[in-house]
Amino acid sequence: MTSAFSPRAARSLLVAALFVVLGPFGQARAEPVTPAIDVTGKGAVALAPDMALLDLRIEREAPTARAAVSEANQAMAAVIAQLRAAGVAERDLQTNGFALEPRIDYTDDAGRPRAPRTVGYLARQGLTVRVRELARVGELLDQSISLGVNRGGSVRFINDDPSDALRRARAAAMTDARERAQTMIEALGLRLGEVLSIREVDEPLMPTPMAASRMLEATDAGAVPMMAGENRYEVRVEVRWAISQ
Repeated sequence: MTSAFSPRAARSLLVAALFVVLGPFGQARAEPVTPAIDVTGKGAVALAPDMALLDLRIEREAPTARAAVSEANQAMAAVIAQLRAAGVAERDLQTNGFALEPRIDYTDDAGRPRAPRTVGYLARQGLTVRVRELARVGELLDQSISLGVNRGGSVRFINDDPSDALRRARAAAMTDARERAQTMIEALGLRLGEVLSIREVDEPLMPTPMAASRMLEATDAGAVPMMAGENRYEVRVEVRWAISQ
């Protein structure tokens, strides 16, 4: 097998490598190395939620596609009308999905295998609802179920604007990083120098639910009981400091 490099090309690469290591005049160059320490700092802030997201889904099955979609439309229209009447703003109502699929049967009436055939259609619709009055979450969810919601129903408690909590979490993460670095460096009789680099670890800034602290008041005996709890916003930073004597 013939080599991909000729002897002349190999000599050229060797000369180029020596030029990089030794410099243009054949003298070795010593790159200055700054003594440094790398530390990871963590900060977290707990914040009571001020908004809830309801994920409401409706499924309807019928012999024809038109009938399945029509039934799902009617049920979703009733849910939306009720939510509007309850004071939920238009901006807080958002369709989050629509699907229509055939229902296929592979057996005959006796349960024996047979050629596939379409026996009906399944229509799905989804709605995301932002609830800004937390005390009404259980009530609105119960009303939606009564009007035809038969899938989903998940609830997530969030904060409309967590920017202040994130600022405080970042400050706490930097303080934590400095304290960690100082503890280690001072044990060696050294001092922290200037900051050489800072990097916030790129992680999703979704809140982490904490243990529930209070139960939302139910305004109706049929309301679904809800626990709001707190959200925990966490930030992690990686900081490099120079080390001074």
